Amino acid sequence: MAFDWEQYLTISQFLLGNRTDQNDKSVDRCVMSRAYYAAYNIAKLHLTPVEYSSYTQDLRERKGNSHILVWEYYRRVRGSGTGTIEDDGLMLKNWRVDADYHEQHHISPRNAVRAVGTARRIIDDIKRIRSN
Repeated sequence: MAFDWEQYLTISQFLLGNRTDQNDKSVDRCVMSRAYYAAYNIAKLHLTPVEYSSYTQDLRERKGNSHILVWEYYRRVRGSGTGTIEDDGLMLKNWRVDADYHEQHHISPRNAVRAVGTARRIIDDIKRIRSN
């Protein structure tokens, strides 16, 4: 049975709703990280066979960043937000990098809530466009 990446988003929502300390930055950072990986892995899983073949070839030839390459396939796909799915995915990726690697960046509960909302929108948009 395949892993359900959307469970990462469920865990993020659980952590937000059950935090005992509003100042616990590890919760906010964990939420942002898991929300991103939910969206990223669902985006990758929903690449068409042709896109996935091209993605793996691009990884070999360009030695590119796998995350950026996945989001590039959604470049021309309008999301329900203000930009494309690629725009939202790259923004969420940048937030995740800050949360995971840059301790000097202030990450607040509001940032975490925004990341979960952005990931939810990306996932819903991808499911909507790929089901047509």
